[in-house]
Amino acid sequence: MDEDPFFRRDMVNDLEREGYEIATAENGRKAVELIHENRFDLVITGLGEGPVDGIDVLKYAKENYPEIMVIIFTAQGNMSSAIKALQHDADD
Repeated sequence: MDEDPFFRRDMVNDLEREGYEIATAENGRKAVELIHENRFDLVITGLGEGPVDGIDVLKYAKENYPEIMVIIFTAQGNMSSAIKALQHDADD
């Protein structure tokens, strides 16, 4: 999940080239819907903003499907975001 369509496209291209099947979401609400409707091994999400952000996606995934690995990335790079993500069991 990431709001930036160019970043999503680049990430999809890179991961598909490596042989992964990918689903994308432009916001947290769509990411939660995809997680609910599909079986994923890994969720990669930005922190995002809005009513459902990356931490909300992380919490939903881990509470409902604890076997899913979740990686959160951010360009902001502040420690409080990283700590919050790890407190909610982010895998990286």
